[in-house]
Amino acid sequence: MRTSAPPQRRQYDGTTASDDDPSHYFGGGGSIRLEKLTNGFDADDPPGPAMTVDSPVTWAYDVYNSGNVPLTNVVVTDDDPSVSVICPGTTLEVGQSMRCMASGSVEEGPYANLGTATAEYDGTTVTDDDPSHYLGVTNGEVHSLSQLAALSARSAPGVDIEKHTNGQDADEAPGPIVPPGEEVTWEYIVTNIGNVVLFNLTVTDDQLGAVCTEDSLGVGKSFTCTALGTAVEGQYGNVATVTAKYELQPAEEFVPEPATILFLGSGLAGLAGYARFRLRKQ
Repeated sequence: MRTSAPPQRRQYDGTTASDDDPSHYFGGGGSIRLEKLTNGFDADDPPGPAMTVDSPVTWAYDVYNSGNVPLTNVVVTDDDPSVSVICPGTTLEVGQSMRCMASGSVEEGPYANLGTATAEYDGTTVTDDDPSHYLGVTNGEVHSLSQLAALSARSAPGVDIEKHTNGQDADEAPGPIVPPGEEVTWEYIVTNIGNVVLFNLTVTDDQLGAVCTEDSLGVGKSFTCTALGTAVEGQYGNVATVTAKYELQPAEEFVPEPATILFLGSGLAGLAGYARFRLRKQ
């Protein structure tokens, strides 16, 4: 009768062997952002700009696809039923934006309305809203109008830069997947979101250096710079910066003086070898 030998135990000198293996997935997420302007002012808080009764008022509704999936059935409405909002389209690709418009006549007294943007992706609805204000005054309110004009004239500069990588608002890693050797396009969209004209605007990139300049930018206006490069293997990140100067508006005891403002944006993709730049105005 044969018997099998007991299994031999191997000794590892007290050393522990281990291994691990990571796993990932990328979840698509839709998001929409709305910025509303009243006669070029980002008047989220009352009283907003002072305007003469019965004069024209224009509202701009800037809609951004701030998610990572395309949006459909994009609709912008206003809670004032007399305000009809007109948009140039109903879809937004990732990183895209559009400006919708509405107009009316200034009413007397404090006024507020709320813009709302909605869109859909994969059966899910996303939404965002943004308020706006103004104060309607009559020609007879000379003293009040003077005070309100001084209030409205106080400089509130603001500049926004949105950077897109191959059309995507790639603020967070990993950003779009670009095969090595293919061209990468960065767009730098600069918008004057304050209430004063900006001068001597300069856009730079921490990896590419100087991108473009612009002599001046009116309230509510935008311009776009574009940089090109070649993708390489691996994760890549770069940061865009815009600087501008403005002059303080005379109001009460304010004295005009130069100032500088700064805003940062980011983008992600691969770059190697070269970059070339061009400027495109909206």
